[in-house]
Amino acid sequence: KTCNTCHTDAPHGDETMDSHTARIACQTCHIPVYAKEAYTKTFWDWSTAGELKDGEGDFEGRKVWIVQKDDAGNKVFMSPKGTFEWGVGLTPDYMWYNGDATWITLDDELASEGYTPINVLHGDVKDENALIFPVKSFYAVQPADAGTNKLVVPNLFPTNPETAYWKNWDWDLAVAGGQAIVGKEYSGELGWAETIMYW
Repeated sequence: KTCNTCHTDAPHGDETMDSHTARIACQTCHIPVYAKEAYTKTFWDWSTAGELKDGEGDFEGRKVWIVQKDDAGNKVFMSPKGTFEWGVGLTPDYMWYNGDATWITLDDELASEGYTPINVLHGDVKDENALIFPVKSFYAVQPADAGTNKLVVPNLFPTNPETAYWKNWDWDLAVAGGQAIVGKEYSGELGWAETIMYW
């Protein structure tokens, strides 16, 4: 379903405005701002996870999570997940998009420089099926295998306690365990990948 499913390709009753629907997605004009009132996460850095503090009171002598919030109440740091950035009243980025996308897999190598796209939206100005669409660009730093130059699957959850990051706070152990669970090798060289995903 698209906007045009109900509203047709000529929803404005004005020939000049309706001519734009041939190259511009409805959302481009009709959603000029996103996260209008509620904040949305725009960046997530896993590499900063793992910082703990000494517990007090009932947790005396134990390591406990740190949670930090900004003035708006958004969590900007959590021990198990790392650092976050948030935004509100954001202007989208704009891309040509024909409805087709390619997603990275664990078998794909990371970009040699800059951000590695988690998904690539297909289409360009020469593609008659492509329209200009608004997108949210989401940035991250996530664990990778520096030896193979590929993304990895870390084991986070203590349901597998031997290698769980949220139990042992050890990225190498978590990546080795997660990769084994999904049947992938791990070189033993932990790295961090800068990624971008388009929503």
